[in-house]
Amino acid sequence: IEVPSYSKGVAMLIAGQADAMVADMTQSVLATLRYPEAGLTTLSKPLTIEPIGIAVSKDDPQFFNLVDNYLRAYEKTGVLTQLRKKWFEGNTWIASPPNRGSVMKTHSPIVIAHRGASGYLPEHTLAAKAMAHAMGADFIEQDVVLSRDGIAIVLHDIHLDSTTNVAQCFPDRGRSDGRFYAIDFDLQEIRQLRVHERTQLDTESNGLAVFSGRFPAQPALFQVPTLAEEITMLAGLDHSRGRKTGLYIELKSPNWHRQEGLDLSAAVLSVLHQTGYWNRPEQVFLQCFDDKTLRQLRCDLQAPLPLIQLIGDNNWGEDSDVDYDYLRTSKGLSYITSYAQGIGPFVPHIYLGKTKAGTVQLSELVTLAHARDLLVHPYTLRRDELPHDVDSFTELLDILIQQAGVDGLFTDFPDMVVDFLRKPIIT
Repeated sequence: IEVPSYSKGVAMLIAGQADAMVADMTQSVLATLRYPEAGLTTLSKPLTIEPIGIAVSKDDPQFFNLVDNYLRAYEKTGVLTQLRKKWFEGNTWIASPPNRGSVMKTHSPIVIAHRGASGYLPEHTLAAKAMAHAMGADFIEQDVVLSRDGIAIVLHDIHLDSTTNVAQCFPDRGRSDGRFYAIDFDLQEIRQLRVHERTQLDTESNGLAVFSGRFPAQPALFQVPTLAEEITMLAGLDHSRGRKTGLYIELKSPNWHRQEGLDLSAAVLSVLHQTGYWNRPEQVFLQCFDDKTLRQLRCDLQAPLPLIQLIGDNNWGEDSDVDYDYLRTSKGLSYITSYAQGIGPFVPHIYLGKTKAGTVQLSELVTLAHARDLLVHPYTLRRDELPHDVDSFTELLDILIQQAGVDGLFTDFPDMVVDFLRKPIIT
């Protein structure tokens, strides 16, 4: 039967009024993430790629002929005939429902290791990612920028100086602003650097760790990994530990990269193709602060992966022209549904503080997003950087998970969130 919306179809599945639903792969995966307790499952790969209708202007006969010739040539390959036989001349494709073991197990909410287990080891090092994997994180985040030779590397900033010894290794390679940009170094040069705990660069506290209670700022023991290297390591850990951990990739400053002559989106998708993660919507999220980049991924590059619109504050100077205040409104969230499957808001966008009587105040953001079938994955939960009126990390988790009802969260301390979720809820 035909239903008017994805939401209606999912509701019928949960209510037992339907046995299965044929839908876009991203929407199918989204349903399993939004309703983890409902027992929904989906195929680990898309059934097929849907045919696309092409509207051609009658006033452009040359282009009409070009499209017509292409379709005729494609028909001769035999692919369309095979598809017709599979989907319309038999029902073998639906006779065997997917094995639940072939899909990714989801939790409520998912635990996203922010830059790895960065509360314990320097951010975005392979050691921090391995620790996050061992701690049971559902997804592990990769911030991605490009080297001068176009290699996707895992680094939070477009600069190298906050987390590496680049100023000591290449003292004369800073730009006029005094910063050392990753895009000014080839991969082989970046491999010479050593990564340390994030440090402050201002003159008064230069060299001191941003979080003094974490891994010591010196010595620098680690290296900057490429995206391909990190994915290979995580896939290896999945194999040896019998897990299926997800990737949560952020494209950092894509417009700035474009101005520098490099295409960050294409580079990231190329690595996902090479590593076999391109068609794993249940195992990969792509996130960005820039709406135009996400629309490019969805519409132009046809990325078959769930996209997350990160939402910051307008005064942060993010690499985007989008109005983040607008994105948090009903109309803004409706706009996001045209290209993304979820949002990644700043924790203060959800938790507004407490009244004088101590009552938790929440914004409408989660409710408005869920009404539009958008996932909500706020950032960043840190044990050592709590909101001023929150007494403990456990209290913050209770506010966001039990009271606000978020679908996932970014944290520097994935073990603490995993432990929280394992404990029974007392009401």
